[in-house]
Parts: sequence; structure tokens; C-alpha cells
Amino acid sequence: MSVADLQARIETRSTSALQRQLNAVRDPVSRLSLKISSAIFIQCLPSSSNPQPGARDISMMFLNICNVWTDISLSTPALWEAIHIKFPRAKGFVQLLGSWLSRARNHSLFLSLHGSFDEGAATVVRGYAQKLRSLEIQSDHRDCLDLFASMSDCFFGSAMLATVAVHDTAILSVWDLTHDFLLSNPTC
Repeated sequence: MSVADLQARIETRSTSALQRQLNAVRDPVSRLSLKISSAIFIQCLPSSSNPQPGARDISMMFLNICNVWTDISLSTPALWEAIHIKFPRAKGFVQLLGSWLSRARNHSLFLSLHGSFDEGAATVVRGYAQKLRSLEIQSDHRDCLDLFASMSDCFFGSAMLATVAVHDTAILSVWDLTHDFLLSNPTC
């Protein structure tokens, strides 16, 4: 690599750093406190349903605006406390699911799983069982429902879990279980 190439790389890096600083000065959100910025970001969440992970999800879009918005987004656990997932998903999704749920930190989780989820996804969900406030599972695949049943001791031991809904679309039945019901009927 020549000296000219090295100087160009240094100038490019300096320009990038200067551009980031300029963006921070121009961006009004970056001048707000984290508490106010987080509150604004939370107001952008959809109110009608849990977000679906993907490029069009608002939580994910915040990560791609600029470094300041990424920092705010990653510092706002409420952006990551709910998720709706339609399976099957691409390979590597289990890693994304784990990242998403870990970003919620100490917040309760609201999780909706639809379709044919696999052991990997179930293992990730099992790891967050104690933080679940609401769990909805909808599947017409007996394997998925059996997988959920094998993990039920993890979920039903959670003091936070308020709602569980299991929809078996193959036989068109729904089981809605609430935490109060489970506590008053320990044989369930």
C-alpha cells in the first residue's frame, strides 16, 4: 500500500468522524436527554400489535438512522419488550431472536409465536421464561405444540406470566390460561 493510499484512508476516516460529529450537531434528537429521546421512540411503536422483526420494524429502523439513534434505541429496553414471529424463518434467526429479547433487559416480555417453530427458537424462549408476561403460540403442527408442552414447567413457574394462549389451528381449538387460574388450580 502506498503512502498516498494510506493518506486517503486517514482522510476518509477523519471525514467520517467529522461527518458523525456534524450529524450529531444537526440532529435535534441527539440534543435531547436519553429519557426524552426514549419516550419519543416508544411513542413510535405500533399500538395494535407486537412488532415483527425485520427491516421495516420501527425498532430495527432506529438502528439504521445514525449512531446516535442506534445508541438511543439500544438504551431503550421498552422498544424490545414485545415481538411477534411468524415461522418458518431464515437460518440465523435464532441469534436475532436472542439479541432482540436480551435488549429488553429487565422489562417483561410479550411474545407471540405463529407457525412451525423449531427447537432452537424454543430454547431461546425457554431462556427468557422468567421474564414472560404474555405468551401466545399458534400452530397447526403437533410437534410445536408438543415442544411447548415439554417446556411448560419453565413458563408456568414464572411469577410474571399473566397470559398464555395456545391456538391449535389444526383442530381449531384455543386454550387460554391466565396466571391467576394456574395459581388457584395447581394441578393444571
